[in-house]
Amino acid sequence: MLLSLVAVGAMLAAPTALDSPEAYAGWSKGTFTENVGQWPEEVWYKAHFRNCEVWVTESKILFHHTIITDRTTRQEPLASPDVRVATIGMQVGNDPFRTARGETEALAKATYDQSLRPARRFGAVRIGTAIEGVDMVLRAEGDLVRYDFHLAAGLDPSLVRLRFDGATVPEVRPERLTFRTSLGEVYHGGLVAHQEGPRGTEARAAAFARGPDGTVSFRVRDRNMFQPTVVDPLVYASFFGGAGSDSPNQIAGNTQIAGSIIVGSSFSLDFGPFSSVRVRRAGFAARFDDQRQLTGASFLESTDSSADVTATSLVLRDNGSGAVAGGTSGPLAITRINANAFDRTQSGNEGFILPFSSAAGGTTVGLASGTYLGGNGNEAVSSIALLGSDLLAVGTTDSVSGWPALASGGTRQTVGPLGAQDGFAASCYGGLETLLLLSFVGGSGNDGLVSCAGTWTTGKVAVGWTASANLSSAGSVYDATVNGEEALIVAGNATAPDGMLTVGFLGGNGADRATDVAVRSNGEIAVVGTTTSASGFPLFQPIQNQVPTGVTSGFLAVLRANVPANVTLFGGGATIAEPRCAFDSYDQVHIVGRANSGLTTSRDAAQPTFGGATDGFYLRFGFQAAVGSPALAPRFAYSTYFGGTADDRFTDVLPVTNGLVYAIGDTNGRVPVTSDADNRTNAGAVDGLFVALRPVVLDDPVTVPATLDAGESAVGHAGISGPLPYDVVVQLASGSSRLTVPPTVTIPAGRTQAPFLVASRDVLSSETVTLSAFWDGLLRTVSVPIAAPGFGGVLDLDGASGNYRPTLADLEFREVGLPNNLVTKRVTIDAQGRFQTDAPSNRAFDVSVKIENWLRRTTTFDTRNGPITNASLALLNGDCNGDNSVNVADFLLLRRAFGSSVGQSEYRSTTDLTRDGSVNVADFLALRRNFGRTGDD
Repeated sequence: MLLSLVAVGAMLAAPTALDSPEAYAGWSKGTFTENVGQWPEEVWYKAHFRNCEVWVTESKILFHHTIITDRTTRQEPLASPDVRVATIGMQVGNDPFRTARGETEALAKATYDQSLRPARRFGAVRIGTAIEGVDMVLRAEGDLVRYDFHLAAGLDPSLVRLRFDGATVPEVRPERLTFRTSLGEVYHGGLVAHQEGPRGTEARAAAFARGPDGTVSFRVRDRNMFQPTVVDPLVYASFFGGAGSDSPNQIAGNTQIAGSIIVGSSFSLDFGPFSSVRVRRAGFAARFDDQRQLTGASFLESTDSSADVTATSLVLRDNGSGAVAGGTSGPLAITRINANAFDRTQSGNEGFILPFSSAAGGTTVGLASGTYLGGNGNEAVSSIALLGSDLLAVGTTDSVSGWPALASGGTRQTVGPLGAQDGFAASCYGGLETLLLLSFVGGSGNDGLVSCAGTWTTGKVAVGWTASANLSSAGSVYDATVNGEEALIVAGNATAPDGMLTVGFLGGNGADRATDVAVRSNGEIAVVGTTTSASGFPLFQPIQNQVPTGVTSGFLAVLRANVPANVTLFGGGATIAEPRCAFDSYDQVHIVGRANSGLTTSRDAAQPTFGGATDGFYLRFGFQAAVGSPALAPRFAYSTYFGGTADDRFTDVLPVTNGLVYAIGDTNGRVPVTSDADNRTNAGAVDGLFVALRPVVLDDPVTVPATLDAGESAVGHAGISGPLPYDVVVQLASGSSRLTVPPTVTIPAGRTQAPFLVASRDVLSSETVTLSAFWDGLLRTVSVPIAAPGFGGVLDLDGASGNYRPTLADLEFREVGLPNNLVTKRVTIDAQGRFQTDAPSNRAFDVSVKIENWLRRTTTFDTRNGPITNASLALLNGDCNGDNSVNVADFLLLRRAFGSSVGQSEYRSTTDLTRDGSVNVADFLALRRNFGRTGDD
């Protein structure tokens, strides 16, 4: 569903700098002529309307308005001095347009330039603008030109910002724009908005509005946000492949290579613009740039024309290099096997591992020499993972001999008897030249490993299935007994010589298989798979479909220390197949696969209706505890379909750093593709799919000033990354009682943020408090500094000798008007009498200090206007007995100690008023100077 904002353009015309009227013939109103060289290369299309010419260039749209004062003159641009022209340039967003495509071709009408080259003409031009999710369409309506903005559902129309040059916009009314030009005032009016709803085209109230920085924007009321593709908008969808069958298996990318790489299998001789001579199935490794456009492909073929080759898995390092793995039934043709490879001879169906280099910014995947992996039977490498500089490969084997020898010090491990089919795990290093570890996992039945993951810090894990009743468990496991076909989970330590330390099962009384695994940075593991068990399947804190359905459901298991902490099912009454999973940087789990019927979707699904025989599905689970909850469980957040009326599936998923999620798969029919697709037409029996979604996630929960002053309040905002058709309730929590927030804040439907009050209490010193926000299974935190205002100055002690300063003093802060509101702070005093601390908050305070034989001094300071840095606290001397006054009692104490020195029994430090080490005339004079004085309260 698209939202179309329709604005009528004014009648405008062109300058000679871009146009020569004699350069073409066959001129007709209301059609856009493509540029085939008759105009400068920055021009894409031109159209002529009544007193108006419209130029579509790569950076803006130029409207040229013409007034001809002499009506006897032929109406051609600049045909006589009586023609006056005003040019208005319109730019959408801040960047150049991405694409421009002619639509509704006028086949019967031709336009020629002077060299008689034909230039096609179109009734409309669709422009991919600089704003994601927005296309602009220029079209003819009679002898007027209209420009429509087509917004993906759920996109806020105010995001569309127009900039104009060549004219000023002195007036923006809801119903029209006024442009001030050399011709006078020109108006753009007739703004209309509509949506395609269940009853056809439905009008919506629309208005122009001023945007920021002199831009013009739109407002639309009464939008139906519940229509399909409301949120999690489909950012990009494209076919790729050739005239045969093309199926991708895995996608990988990182922040360093500005794009992604997809591997899979192909029966096409014309894979996009790339081709290769082959008869049967070949593996491919295709490179896509950061705009998801196909830039290069390499093919893996066999010298045996009857052999099949498929690429099943890849890994990618930060520098763009990596490895591709898969299986082949014949010798590989286009790349030689390394002379130092641990397995150089292809025998039967073999697994293979080939390294590649693909530097940042490159357009191809340069395959290098590699190695085979297998014995005298059938093997295929299902998955590979990086462990530092080492590579872990897993797959299936039915070979009983012929496996390559291990390197010196390597380990071969067999768990249970070798059956009809076993899983294998191999570790290699040294540029894939050394086989360090080879483990077989299986019993007397069929067993296999299909996916692996791990890091040096978290260890390694491989998953698959077992049908062997005699496959024994190992280590501390959660299920030591095989019941039928069970999901198999094998975990180990990256540095362990035998590799696999724990073998466990997961399943019930039916058929259960693990299909993919992903590892978080903290070592937690997500395993996805399928189950047909109607009972016996262990559920740990289930969060959806708490009772197995009996059909093939998907499952998500979260493991800690290789033991499930949470297991849940998904799928409803659908049959789930081939689920794959990945973590993102927010600790969310993204899952894709295929379903054959009505998988329950969330109410903000991009495609809520199941389409064909099978559809691809996309699920998102939050992976954080709610605020105040000790449990860390996956929480269902979002689900949707993607497909058409035929067979469609997703085969892998990749969350990328800019908030998008890439999903790949294949289709044998037509599915929705976007206007900027690299390939909008499906070509063969099966085509690859490349889809990008933008999930709505929780943004940073608060935006407050860089520092929140103690005792003050500020407005924070809870935000999500996109508008939703329903209210969003975000839970809030503060990490300290000195900072308070409401327990929840509601973001209204159609909005992306909502305000709430953040209030700080008085603090003893500046500190930082953590605020938490939780929504949709996602926990986000932000640090909020609470700044107590600085308070510093100098203590001036009357009568003290030059080398005496107390090292500590207690400052008492009482808020003015609230004498019982007392905060005491101990400060350190340096040799010059300086001190520095924080006031409890931004208030007016009475600050008091009493030191030894000096009278109490109270002074009022106001920290509301900023920190106090030069407070002067002058204390009077003479209080020998500490009663805060200088009187006869103090005189008698001083007289009793008169003449004594430090070390003598009569000496008292409180009578040594000058603190020079003796009680003498100087002390008597200090007392007499302040005799009769009383200190402050």
